[in-house]
Amino acid sequence: MSKRDKYAPDYNKVVADMMKAGKRKEGGVQVGQNNGLNMKTIILGMFEQGRAFHTSPFRINSFLKPRDEKTERFVMEAHIAARKAIKELLPDTKVGLTLSLFDYQPTEGGEGQAAKLWHEDFGWYLPYIKDDDFLGVQNYSRKIVDENGAREPAFDAPLTQMGYEDYPSSIGNVLRKVAKEFPKELLVTENGIGTADDNRRCAFIREAFASVTDAKCDGVPVSGYLHWSLLDNFEWQAGYGKTFGLIAVDRATQTRHPKDSLKVLGSFAECKEKNE
Repeated sequence: MSKRDKYAPDYNKVVADMMKAGKRKEGGVQVGQNNGLNMKTIILGMFEQGRAFHTSPFRINSFLKPRDEKTERFVMEAHIAARKAIKELLPDTKVGLTLSLFDYQPTEGGEGQAAKLWHEDFGWYLPYIKDDDFLGVQNYSRKIVDENGAREPAFDAPLTQMGYEDYPSSIGNVLRKVAKEFPKELLVTENGIGTADDNRRCAFIREAFASVTDAKCDGVPVSGYLHWSLLDNFEWQAGYGKTFGLIAVDRATQTRHPKDSLKVLGSFAECKEKNE
């Protein structure tokens, strides 16, 4: 009996289940953390890889490892070095990065926790990005924050396929907040909704785009909007089960099927061209 069999006697069943998953919409390929695996199997695999690469086993799988300030600082120092090198070669090239941000909305008494969460997601990075030319802003929803931290969405709140609250105006709120501390060019690099209901996606796009437009009209320096995503994509370990796309894809034939939401987003581009 191998070590893996010793610690995970149901390993063969897990593999069989993964093979069966290939027939489902989620697919059999897993990216990131495979939640179907026995935790002992995951940990054993981490130790095996750690021994092979002569490093701590808990630094192998970033999906299982909490955010680490030392690692984050290393990445941001690399960003500064890259920006310097790019500017030396191509001075006119715009350099920036993108951050994934929630719209933290505090209840009475939750202001301190909301400020803490915002600093962890955004404020901590300011010293490293203050000399960048632009910032990409990625947002999908809000989080209500009380004195204990971020709460789960209300029981009756509409949810997306990802479990986020369906709250399209959060993108405009985040852009406004970012602009107060980073008064440079902002580009929406991700915004959208995972849903099987394309009518809801159409409404989401209209509401989200309106919040971005209102922010821009109020002086927030928004230069563009990128919707996530063009096609229904492979969403990490969730596979093809989460549908964000403006175009559906038949995985058997690779045939593309444009949705009404594609026309809705395209209509905003048409209006811009007419105004110009």
